[in-house]
Amino acid sequence: EETAAALAETAAAAVARAPHMSQFLPSTQKRLTNIAVVRYKRAGKKFEVACYKNTIIAWRNKVETDIDEVLQAHTIYADIGRGVLAKREDLIEAFGTDDEDAVCVEILNKGEFQVSEQERHAQLDALMRDIAARVADMVVNPDTGRPYPQPTIELQSEPSQNLLGTFS
Repeated sequence: EETAAALAETAAAAVARAPHMSQFLPSTQKRLTNIAVVRYKRAGKKFEVACYKNTIIAWRNKVETDIDEVLQAHTIYADIGRGVLAKREDLIEAFGTDDEDAVCVEILNKGEFQVSEQERHAQLDALMRDIAARVADMVVNPDTGRPYPQPTIELQSEPSQNLLGTFS
């Protein structure tokens, strides 16, 4: 019993000495995996929210309208990597409200996020298919009088796809 009391006293003293450190025990920490972090800086403060990877673009394109499908948690962080929550005072100072849903919507709409290489390639492929479909609708083979097939246009545009890929 003496060792348990001594350990508890030592732990309490350590927490008192370092109040800025997170007081989460590893067993109570929620590991955020498979997330995309949306970061937004306002009033000199940094705010972050955890989202599902492929839903941010869908949210911004108005394809996804349910915020629960986009956010992993309706929690606003100052530093998501360390699990530091944003202070209520900072939210009020920066956004004029402490309503987490309203702040989350603004962060989702205006914040920055990293797009993975796979997502960039998928976006570029979709763009190239869209361009090929539009060209196929407008161009006719002068010899046959029939429209060019979309796959033919896609094959002919591969050099331009490499050029487009350098700018994305």
